[in-house]
Amino acid sequence: MPLGFRRHPIHGLPFDAPVRNALRQEYERMPRGKRAALLRKALQRELLLWLTGQSRRRVACAPAQAQRVLWIYNWTTLGDSLMDLAVRQALPPTLRLDLYIAPALAPLYEGDAHLNRVYTRIEDCTGPYDFVLLQDLNTASLGLKRRCAPRAPFATVFEHLRGEHFDRLSFAQRRFEQLFHLSPAAPRQPLLALGPRSEAAGTRTRIAVALGARDPRRWYRRWPDVLQELLRCWPADRPAPEFVLIGNNNAHDDLSAFPQTLLDAHCRVEIGQHDLRGTAELIRDCDAFLGIDGGLMHLAVACRLPGLAVFVEIDPALRLLPGTRLQSLFSEQPIDSLLPQVLAQRLLEALDR
Repeated sequence: MPLGFRRHPIHGLPFDAPVRNALRQEYERMPRGKRAALLRKALQRELLLWLTGQSRRRVACAPAQAQRVLWIYNWTTLGDSLMDLAVRQALPPTLRLDLYIAPALAPLYEGDAHLNRVYTRIEDCTGPYDFVLLQDLNTASLGLKRRCAPRAPFATVFEHLRGEHFDRLSFAQRRFEQLFHLSPAAPRQPLLALGPRSEAAGTRTRIAVALGARDPRRWYRRWPDVLQELLRCWPADRPAPEFVLIGNNNAHDDLSAFPQTLLDAHCRVEIGQHDLRGTAELIRDCDAFLGIDGGLMHLAVACRLPGLAVFVEIDPALRLLPGTRLQSLFSEQPIDSLLPQVLAQRLLEALDR
């Protein structure tokens, strides 16, 4: 059987180290047609490797003498990138790691001390490279690899793995230990090189509130009630809150439901005002975060903010490491069933920790 095509290629981990997951159960809940399609695509990728001659270049781990490494990170999701790339902190400083990543995500990682260069065009990745790491095994990533380093040995992080229900940070740590001959260690918290916090004038408690959502499961529509409840029960000995409203996609739909008096007196609207790095810096300069599991939440984690993140369907333990300052609230019901009073109280409790 080809390297990387294990007995359970879709839900089986590519190493023996234990990582908390429910990938098998997730796979078994899929419709039979979807499971068949995933297996068929995995076989097609293996065939493509063989037809292009890249199967001879695939290795189980990086060569021991590898010094120049290219990481082709072909995912475009903000939160996933923050979790997946956190493991770069575990690599030895002698390794020259170049990162190829989507242009929208690149500004978050430019100037990072753990990266040699950050590229957004594959033609700029001239190498030469001793080893290429593909985040995901698919037609696009294989095409990128063949364009910039066709003869270099390579491996993939996920191989054919598909699913959401696994401890992503621990998975990355264990996979890199395997790939780069690292000693076992605790997974790293997400990290961004954003520079020092800007201390804005004023004495209010700045709370970044993430509105809208790309995933309908994570779109909470009762934020005005939550913020009004926070104002009602806000402790007298704490500086009054200023709600910094952030978000994209359908965040403006949420904003339209806010009373104008609430916006004028207690909110600063920053929706759609910044690029990704600007949004990260805005979150960094806040005192706390309030929102749903998603990319903006992961920015808050990387900025080490306290606060509250609400999770639906995904166990928070699969996304937040022990010791994370951000507290979590898991809902088994549709997200709009969460009472504003509950969210307000849980946020205040999180700020007191």
